[in-house]
Amino acid sequence: MALALGGAMLGHYAQDQRLNQFARAGALVAVGSISITPPVLDEVALALGHTPPYDVMIGLWRYGLSAILLAIFSVAERDRNVRYVAQAGAALLLTIAFGLALPSFYLPMLAALGVLILAEVGTRFTYDARAAMAMFMLVTLGWMLPPFTHWVIGVLLTLGGVPLLATALPLPDVALSRIMIPGLILALATWRSAPQVSRRVTGWGAAVAVLIAAFIFYKHGFAIQNESDFVRRGMMERVLLTELLFAGGALAWAHRARAPQLLIRLALLFSGLGLFRTIWYEGVTFNPVWHEQWSGSTPVINLLAVSLLAPLFWVYRTIQQHPAHAEKLRLPQTLLQIWLILLFAYANIRIAFHGSALAFGDVTPGEDITRSVVAIGLAVGFLRWGISRGLRNWRIASLVLMLGAVGKVFLFDAAGLTGLFRIFSFMALGVCLIGIGWLYSRHLKTD
Repeated sequence: MALALGGAMLGHYAQDQRLNQFARAGALVAVGSISITPPVLDEVALALGHTPPYDVMIGLWRYGLSAILLAIFSVAERDRNVRYVAQAGAALLLTIAFGLALPSFYLPMLAALGVLILAEVGTRFTYDARAAMAMFMLVTLGWMLPPFTHWVIGVLLTLGGVPLLATALPLPDVALSRIMIPGLILALATWRSAPQVSRRVTGWGAAVAVLIAAFIFYKHGFAIQNESDFVRRGMMERVLLTELLFAGGALAWAHRARAPQLLIRLALLFSGLGLFRTIWYEGVTFNPVWHEQWSGSTPVINLLAVSLLAPLFWVYRTIQQHPAHAEKLRLPQTLLQIWLILLFAYANIRIAFHGSALAFGDVTPGEDITRSVVAIGLAVGFLRWGISRGLRNWRIASLVLMLGAVGKVFLFDAAGLTGLFRIFSFMALGVCLIGIGWLYSRHLKTD
């Protein structure tokens, strides 16, 4: 390596191409000798966080000195392609040297720091170190990829109804050292050296890294490690995170004047994530009616009120903040509101008859009739709301719900009743229909 360095320096100042070729050959032989000497496998294993029996000082001399000499060689070399190869090699050897000397906790952050330092050097001294930066960035991404992959797989499985346990996620120190801090450092490095478009992309990448790490910290805070933990605390953990997303979106929107582009996008991102979690997780995959979870044993006053009714407020508030799109979003908003209200009513009927075990127990005749009564009551409520607010969608939903409830009473509920109970049920149903007809005839002339 010393011969290679000397040849490169002489060739640089003497303008002699033969000396440059001699220096390149010497550098190739010197670096290649490292890869074929016996300790290389133990050195690489130690650099990746394993602990084989090995004398660290020998590795530091081998890789550290080689990296320094190769870095100097890259500065003296005139040919751009050869210089890039030398830069990348120096960065890789330096990474291995740090890996031999330090715990693996620090290595992703140091690799990202190498990108930042070289970006600052290139900005201040107009030195082209893109190959070394690329190598350090590649090493950083290599450290970030495994925990990121674990997170992605866990989140994708939740879409199919598989609970994401804390044991399936990286540990908090791994999320800190391999995802959040390296992501922030890479964002800062790109902000210092890259064009404006890349800065925006990397800035969002850093935001995603921080959000992923925060999500991992949050999941470990609840320590849901098995199915029984999920039954006891899963809904509380999920609902709280959804509400935090909605609140974060509202907070970002309230302070949007400070950084309009960033905060408006964050507001839409947080609100969109909260809405998606409400629709998919609370309404479909992890609904406690069919997925066993503790949601409370008191009707109305339980976690379902937060998981299904609180989003109605957030959605209404978000749409009011965008009046230009309010009319376009009116129908989706109405469908979402009606769906969540019906889910809340159905789940609370289950709580009233079965306690907190919503997913267990057959439907009793009393529960079945209660569903019909509640459906008729909701139909009347939807109609009154549609009349008072002049909302045709709510009136149509009321009519559909009433027809469904009436059909259920005639075809199913009344079949299980006898004597006076059947007479009274038909009388009550007739009174409801007469009342709804009166409301329509009195208030709605054009529907």
